[in-house]
Amino acid sequence: MIAYLPRKHKKRLNKYPSRKYVIKTSHKVSILDRPENINNRLMPGNWETDSVEPKHRNGGLNVIVERVSRLVKISKLSSKKLRLQLT
Repeated sequence: MIAYLPRKHKKRLNKYPSRKYVIKTSHKVSILDRPENINNRLMPGNWETDSVEPKHRNGGLNVIVERVSRLVKISKLSSKKLRLQLT
């Protein structure tokens, strides 16, 4: 009964609220499932991509690497939100 009585002051907020967990995509393919000719780096034209995100800031880096020539393209991301681009 006492738990349902009104309080005289507002309930204090938690200093460190729980985080909301983001649902991960299920379309990921393991590196172990990569074809052998791509894994050996025999023919050019196969690109790897990775995103680097800072812990407490918006934005980040998108890194794209060509596997044979090791050509690297780095672009800055303005936010961490998904944005669809039609090309």
